[in-house]
Amino acid sequence: MHERGYRDLEAWQKAMDLAVQCCRAFKCSPESDAYVLATLILRAAVAVPANIAQGHESETKGAAIRHLSAAAGSLAKLETEVEIAQRVEYISLANAQKMLALAEVVDDLIDQLLRSAQGKAPGPMRRDKRPPISNN
Repeated sequence: MHERGYRDLEAWQKAMDLAVQCCRAFKCSPESDAYVLATLILRAAVAVPANIAQGHESETKGAAIRHLSAAAGSLAKLETEVEIAQRVEYISLANAQKMLALAEVVDDLIDQLLRSAQGKAPGPMRRDKRPPISNN
């Protein structure tokens, strides 16, 4: 049905890079205090490319929009959880900044896919650029 497969989508490729980056940042055991938060982050990270792929392979425009919206929601959840992990010092500021920078790229790409699925011309981003996180 689609000329290109979801693996050809830059949004999926970058979301996969983000998921791998999250996996590498959280190498902790189930006994660790960070384990619960790490599990939440990894689930959200994996959900982003999975929903992009599912949206791309959907048979209807409505289903595609729902899955892409779910990818955007999972990405927002991931960003929040990464910032929490940094604030409680489970991950370094440098790791958090890398993940959030890539998340911003993925967010822009998901927005482009959503606009395309909705039949809208490319336009302004959904939300303002996020301020950088700090050691608060």
